[in-house]
Amino acid sequence: MRSMLKSLVAAGFVLGLVTSTSQAAPFTGNVSFALSTLPNIVASGSGTAASCGACGDLTIAPASWGSAMTLITLSPTAAAPLSALSGTLVNPACTFNGTGGNGGGVGGACGLGGTINALVNGNPFLVVPLAILGNNGRLTFGPYGSYIDGQAWTTGTATATINGVAVAGGTMVGYDNRTIGGNGTIQLVAPGGLMSTLGGPFPLLVSMTITIPEPGTLLLLGSGVVGLAVLGHRRRRQA
Repeated sequence: MRSMLKSLVAAGFVLGLVTSTSQAAPFTGNVSFALSTLPNIVASGSGTAASCGACGDLTIAPASWGSAMTLITLSPTAAAPLSALSGTLVNPACTFNGTGGNGGGVGGACGLGGTINALVNGNPFLVVPLAILGNNGRLTFGPYGSYIDGQAWTTGTATATINGVAVAGGTMVGYDNRTIGGNGTIQLVAPGGLMSTLGGPFPLLVSMTITIPEPGTLLLLGSGVVGLAVLGHRRRRQA
């Protein structure tokens, strides 16, 4: 009986390592941007993530989103003088640290690469760099005295600010629905505040959604370890 308990404890320890440490796994997801009340533009992608549901940590590989965003045609009456929005996005490697694990708070700074392009009659009007979105601080760019105040990613509640003052309509809420094994869906948010001589402040509503599928092979490995422990115990008893 005592040897049986030892075998199961050892198996449980190995299984615990399988389910509680970061496991590299494929994921699918998207990064979504919305400027104030304008329609979202979305960059979809996939890549590899190291996900630890027990500790909350998450790392995604670089260039998971490496393609052009969907071109959005705008209604002239709703967005004059803008006629369309487009963009490009290439992310670096991003590491988000968990504070609670298994649905607890997750966050961290990770600036994005690329731009959102505001067009007038098909011609560039304002090019908005994305490097400050997901980072703390301010980025000044282009004409019209434009700047963005950004903040780090979080799965909690975050509100866009300009000079430390909340921007109306700029509050977002993230979530972490991963299991202790690290699979599931997590959404991080990093709203920014946009200001220029053309107007403002405007909220830039930014979210990153990542879905990590059930790691079936890891579960099979864990159950196999337990099965081997039980089988080994039975053979010792028969010997």
